[in-house]
Amino acid sequence: MESEIYKDGTYLNNHPDWHEEDSAWKAGKILSAIRRNALAPRHIAEIGCGAGEILSQLYLSFPEDTHFTGYEISPQAYQLALSKTKDRLAFFQGGLDQIGPGKFDLILVIDVIEHVEDCFGFLRKLREKRATVLFHIPLDVNVKNLVGKRFLAHRKISGHLHYFTRETALALLQDTGFKVVDSFYSNSSLEAIRRSGKIKVSRLFTNIIHPFSAELSTVLFGNSLIVVAL
Repeated sequence: MESEIYKDGTYLNNHPDWHEEDSAWKAGKILSAIRRNALAPRHIAEIGCGAGEILSQLYLSFPEDTHFTGYEISPQAYQLALSKTKDRLAFFQGGLDQIGPGKFDLILVIDVIEHVEDCFGFLRKLREKRATVLFHIPLDVNVKNLVGKRFLAHRKISGHLHYFTRETALALLQDTGFKVVDSFYSNSSLEAIRRSGKIKVSRLFTNIIHPFSAELSTVLFGNSLIVVAL
């Protein structure tokens, strides 16, 4: 199901740090979702863990009886993740097929399903693992991408094969057997604009558009969706 770009080094060439600069921010959003849903996981897995930095960040915020396991198909990213191994934090090269049903009580799928060719088959197999699943899904269908004709760039550089709105992302999960417990925007586009150093755009976005309507800012600039599902 996975594209060869994650195995042959192409993705690493396009993203040498494998998005590690976003990991602390994403870990914070994951923690927010866990807390607002009163989850108390003790065995946490991440499918498509990349360089392992999200799990490494989460490791710092959980009790000492919490265990973390990352799975990554890319041999290059797996080698990056291995350097973060420690007691209660392990990494394996592989994917969903390595996980038995009931092995984990929380599975993280962070910016993954848009990369998977057969996302329906992937999600149905994921549902069989009998765990709470926390997704982070980019919402690429927006005015910025439509006007800028950026979909092919997302496909070539970032490996996005599927493009979602909030509605289609939730429908996909429901169609593959998940019950959506909670969902909210992570405001990823706002964070990206702030990091870009484009101060005027950032102030316009932060002070005017986003507070007025998160839905409007998502339609215009994009966003990402955090979903907790069973």
